[in-house]
Amino acid sequence: MIKVSITSKQGIYDLGIKVVGDSPFTMMVKLCIRLALMQSLYTDDSSFWGLVDQKLTLIRSMASGDQDKISRALSAYLECDRTKYSARSEAYTIPELGDAWQQDVDDVIDGLSSQPPASPPMSIAAST
Repeated sequence: MIKVSITSKQGIYDLGIKVVGDSPFTMMVKLCIRLALMQSLYTDDSSFWGLVDQKLTLIRSMASGDQDKISRALSAYLECDRTKYSARSEAYTIPELGDAWQQDVDDVIDGLSSQPPASPPMSIAAST
């Protein structure tokens, strides 16, 4: 999906809608930021996830673990992507927060919680 979004100059919002698909998840700003980072580092070979890990490690290191600095650095990828691929994405309102379970998952990803989220709501568990 990421490769196609690059070659077709698809905006992050549209890519995110495809990633979310018909799942019960909500398109959120954090997802758009993560997709923009991945799109900026995309490569066809097996080094992709290593590049993502290296970039995230560098950002955390340069920010000295400061969450505000990390958020600003990651948000810059979304702004760059919007400029490069599609101004159309700016016409959409993307919520900051999803439901409670999705927020728990994001907190773990963001390093704000070391506790795994509770089981997903029944609607999510049933669709997997």
